Amino acid sequence: MRPTERPWSRHYHRAAFLLVAALAVTITLNPGSDRAGSATLLIAQGRMKRAGLAAFNARDAQKTGRYSYERDNPTFDAASLRALKADRKAYAYFEALPPGVKRVVTHWITSARREDTRTRRLAHLIERSRAGKRIDLLRPVSRD
Repeated sequence: MRPTERPWSRHYHRAAFLLVAALAVTITLNPGSDRAGSATLLIAQGRMKRAGLAAFNARDAQKTGRYSYERDNPTFDAASLRALKADRKAYAYFEALPPGVKRVVTHWITSARREDTRTRRLAHLIERSRAGKRIDLLRPVSRD
């Protein structure tokens, strides 16, 4: 064992994968990327272990791709975009935001399951953008 290596570090990644597999949440990875966790690449190369293959086959497809970094760039639906564009000052401020902030805020709004939640979040975005303020991503609905 190397001096900087912890006794548990060799087994950490295996335990983390098994925990994720037990929850049946599969992270979508780009096959062919240099990320070693790409299950389809490991299966194609014959490097997937029996336990990993069983966990991969038992995954729930409904739970795959639910995290924001696993999805393509989120976009507003036509009605939401129309509502945002109706307020020129808010729309100009939103368009001036960095792409990463726009992507996270758009995901925050579009990922709501209920329509009234999406509407409330969009109204909050318009209100904050009109005032020239960003939405605090850690506490998005807190007031100044």
